[in-house]
This record gives sequence, C-alpha cells and structure tokens, in this order.
Amino acid sequence: MKRAVKSTVLLLICILMLSMIGGILTIKSINAVPTDWWPTFRHDPTHSGYSTSTAPTTNQTLWSYTTGDDVGSSPAVVDGVIFVSSFDNKVYALNASDGSLVWSYTTGGDVGSSPAVAGGVVFVASSDNNVYALNATNGSLIWSYTTGGLVFSSPAVADGVVFVGSYDNNMYALGNPYTTVGGERDPINFITTFLVPALVIIGIVGALLILRVIRISKADANQTA
Repeated sequence: MKRAVKSTVLLLICILMLSMIGGILTIKSINAVPTDWWPTFRHDPTHSGYSTSTAPTTNQTLWSYTTGDDVGSSPAVVDGVIFVSSFDNKVYALNASDGSLVWSYTTGGDVGSSPAVAGGVVFVASSDNNVYALNATNGSLIWSYTTGGLVFSSPAVADGVVFVGSYDNNMYALGNPYTTVGGERDPINFITTFLVPALVIIGIVGALLILRVIRISKADANQTA
C-alpha cells in the first residue's frame, strides 16, 4: 500500500514539474526578442518612434529608387525589405540592400498611407476607399475591404486586428484576434490565451492531488497504528 502511494505521489510530482517547465519554456519563447525591424508608421502601434537597431555611421547615399509620383508615406522595413507607397497608386517592395524592385501592387487611387507589416502581410490603404492586405513576399492580393470614403490613414495592427480610419467618419477593426493577419492561427495569441492557463491549471490540480494522496496515506498509517 505504501509503495503504491509513493509511486502515485512521484507520478503526480513529475506531472507537476513537467507542467511548470512547459509553462516556463513557453513564456521564455514568447518573450524572446526578435530582430527589431520597423514594421509600421513610427515603429510600433504606440508610435514610439524608438528602435534598438543601430543607425548608419555616415550620411552616404547607398541607392535611390524613383516611383511614378510623389511619396507621402513613411517606409516600413521588415526582413530586409522596404515597403513604401506612392501617389502613383502603387505600393512598392524594395530590396533594402541595393534598392532593387521586389514587387509592386497597383491600387485604384493615390496611396498616401504608410504600410504596416505583420504576419507576412502588408496592410495599406488607398484613396479608392479600400484597405488592402498583400502578401509580403510576392505582393499578391490576399483580401481587400471597401469603406465608404477615402482612406489616407496608416493602418495599425495589434493582436491580429487591423485598425484604420476612413473619411466616411468610421473607424474600422478588421480581422480575428486568434488568427494571424494572414488568416492562420496566431501561435502567440493561442499560447497566451489557452496553453499557458491550461498548464497552470494542470499544475494546481496536480498539487491538490498530491496533498490528497499524502493525507490519505497519513490517515491509513494512523488507522494501522
């Protein structure tokens, strides 16, 4: 009987330790610091304008690229690619190293909106009343959403949702907080919403079971004595 109790306690302790280790590793993976790119207007949704990346040490021009009209947007930089829009109705993706064209996408109107990049998708708005989601790799259209007016504001992306304002007097929130902006399940949101709480619950239940088994074993020992 005592041997069975000890085995049960050891098993529960192992389950508790594994759940705790899993939770710690999960949190560490979430908090891992990625390369500090510049994915949206003024760096992040809070518009901090701050980056930990190092700045150039000289003011030497490395390259330039000419679009078909004025450029009123701020560029976004992700994974070595610069995303910028122009009043020639286009959104451009340029190689950050040499300025070569990766792809361009033509909308139905002037594009003064600064692109936002998240989850492998480029979000940008146009004066043709539309908000566009483009594949960051090849510029293909993933989806578009038509508002009731011109859209000159720069999209902001947070928790899988795209926020943008329109001249139709509305503010729009597009997307699902539990999927990536590209339509796949967001592993970070899924982990923080479901997996970590599940590991915590398993740990608590395991601890309660250990205490119950210990109490039962003590009661049995007292009865035997």
